[in-house]
Amino acid sequence: MAHNVDSRADTPANELRTLLDQAERQLPTLARGDMPAYLLRLNRIEAMFATLAAEGLDLRAEQSRWDDLCLRLSARAGDLVRIAGGPGQMAALRSQHPPALSFWWRLDEQVAAAQRRQLRRLAVGALVAVLIFAGAALIYQRFLAPSPETVLWMDALSTVERGVMDEDWASAIQAADTALVTLPDDIDLLLWRAVLAERSGDAAGAAAFLARAQAAETDPQRLSILLGMKQLQAGDLAGAQATAEAALQRDPTLAEAVFIQASVAEANGERVQAIQLFEQAAALADEDKVELAVTSRMRLATLLQQGAFANDPPATESAP
Repeated sequence: MAHNVDSRADTPANELRTLLDQAERQLPTLARGDMPAYLLRLNRIEAMFATLAAEGLDLRAEQSRWDDLCLRLSARAGDLVRIAGGPGQMAALRSQHPPALSFWWRLDEQVAAAQRRQLRRLAVGALVAVLIFAGAALIYQRFLAPSPETVLWMDALSTVERGVMDEDWASAIQAADTALVTLPDDIDLLLWRAVLAERSGDAAGAAAFLARAQAAETDPQRLSILLGMKQLQAGDLAGAQATAEAALQRDPTLAEAVFIQASVAEANGERVQAIQLFEQAAALADEDKVELAVTSRMRLATLLQQGAFANDPPATESAP
């Protein structure tokens, strides 16, 4: 049975607390000369967690503080690399203190990877911008030679999204209905119409438009992601959450569904949960869905910079 961490002096448990205190207090004021000792202190903390956990000690309060510290280290990776003297100096520190496997020894690699992802995101964004300004826009293959139907679709979606942003449901509905006369099987328009019907209190209409969308789209996961994102845009947080949960029941590794849940948590002010879910979405997206991974990490970084843990109760020590 796990037992409480001993808070008396001269015990390994008390040493762990002391090391955590030192690491937390020193982080905001680190100087270049402090880095080697600081990184070694983190090694010692990590090793002590493994040792004390094996002895059956209750480390939940200390683990919470450690997790928080690790998140702050990762969020400040760029600053810490600069304080250390740059990527070359970080590499030198690793060679001086092998095996240096923990992430704090490799913050320069984390920064470099983030920069590569950012460059890819900017490259994709630049391409999309060029296509938009050229009149090709949104989906490359579809807009190489825009047809009248394509122009109608583009204009209708733009009008619908403006109406949703302004909560002008009537204008958004009118734009979608007009376009659906010519494009009766368009998934985006049908899903927008279902969301707009729901927001207008027309449950029967919402069900009918959703059924039409399901008949036109054979991939239920794609349908769920498109629906969930539109529900988010329309402020239907409960609907977006339910749509994401249904998608995750079919595939627990669907990164887009986790991203929707993270966005719902953020909109509801549940910052700690949002951080955990954005981290999960980024991990699931990884290299297969680069833009989603980058977006998730950017949203995570924004939450951390805003002080996601500022309103959380402080970790308390267990009774001796």
